[in-house]
Amino acid sequence: MSASRRGILELCWGPQQGAKAIVTPGRSLTIGRDPGAALVLDDPTVAPQHAAVEWDGEQARLRHLGGPALTLLSGQAVTTAAPLAHGEWIRVGGTDLTFHVEALTPCPWSREPADEAAAEAALTALQRVHGPLFAVLDTACEPRIAELVRESTAPWRSLFDGVEGARLADAAPHVVSLSADPRLRADLVREGWGYRWGVLLVSDKSLFEVRQHLRKFLLVQREGEPEPTYFRFYDPDVLRVFLDSCTPTELAQWFGNVVRCHLGEDLDSPTGWWRVDAR
Repeated sequence: MSASRRGILELCWGPQQGAKAIVTPGRSLTIGRDPGAALVLDDPTVAPQHAAVEWDGEQARLRHLGGPALTLLSGQAVTTAAPLAHGEWIRVGGTDLTFHVEALTPCPWSREPADEAAAEAALTALQRVHGPLFAVLDTACEPRIAELVRESTAPWRSLFDGVEGARLADAAPHVVSLSADPRLRADLVREGWGYRWGVLLVSDKSLFEVRQHLRKFLLVQREGEPEPTYFRFYDPDVLRVFLDSCTPTELAQWFGNVVRCHLGEDLDSPTGWWRVDAR
């Protein structure tokens, strides 16, 4: 394991879902309700300085610092300190978190040289796109997507809310801030090129605002159907056909004042991408 890899604490549920705190090797990260904590939780059951995660680049430890509420590690109470492993679940008061090591799990497959070259060319073209870049990823199509997101420093949010969002946490489309982690952007292209893992967009808005805008389009009413159906706009082929068929008014509604442009993989394009800009 590289000693330069960082530790990542991720909030699992609620309004702070997908937010991450980064533990630098050789440092300790405090968790609590106090504004002075490194990871501040909006949870009345959490003590001002409730717990801490220590990470030396090789091993992590979870410490309970105090307060009436428990600190749990994989369901077991931590009274002083305990070893913390990659992927383990933590509960601090009433808040659930997970701990991961950055970019720990290698890609489980290899690619043909021609596919590798195409992916590198597409990545080079993508690096010339200006503005904050987001991805909407179809985590249901390949477990590796969620693994890459978990082991990155990029914040994310599920597009699903409430009970449905919790039930489909591992299969829901995720919106991810790629500009926050160039390594994740590169890994998604290099490993997922040609597999239609999702679509990209450029926006000057926050992750919260992008998510709120995209959620408007999750359900569509199809002619002759009594109930609305899910719209898989995060499939690049689906979105491209949809955008090509939109009227100017429909495009204005789709992009709103949020999305500057959409991109999706196009294996026949010289750049590797199709692109539709807001008008």
